Amino acid sequence: MTTTLDRMPADGTGVWFGYGDFEIHSPDGKVVVRLPYAGEPPHGDSYHEILVNGTRVPGLAWAGTFAWSPCSRYFVVEWMKVKYERKIAVVDVYAERLFILPTRTPHRSLVFPNLFDSEHPFGTPIFTFKGDEAWIDFS
Repeated sequence: MTTTLDRMPADGTGVWFGYGDFEIHSPDGKVVVRLPYAGEPPHGDSYHEILVNGTRVPGLAWAGTFAWSPCSRYFVVEWMKVKYERKIAVVDVYAERLFILPTRTPHRSLVFPNLFDSEHPFGTPIFTFKGDEAWIDFS
């Protein structure tokens, strides 16, 4: 059974997902991210495939906080390319690309170009996009 999260916060605040199949709609309702359950490590959260409007994103999403930017163009999720190396990825759904943050940090909210941490959801950003980042195309 798939859990649908179609009322994502429009302010960039994240919600928790994990241990099942999820369908997460953007705040504007135009984009659907499917996160089918793919497995679990012996001790840890589940991990999931990532499909944006049917297009497969490389790597896997870790269960945890999923946040859409208010503009519905970007989302952030814990991510791994190689088992079990956890990173943070921001996905640009319109340009079909992703950016892997240089360090893993507990994120809670995304108001592009700023990513905020779990203790200060709209305080000082933990990462700010400047326009010179090396994005990875997945189209």
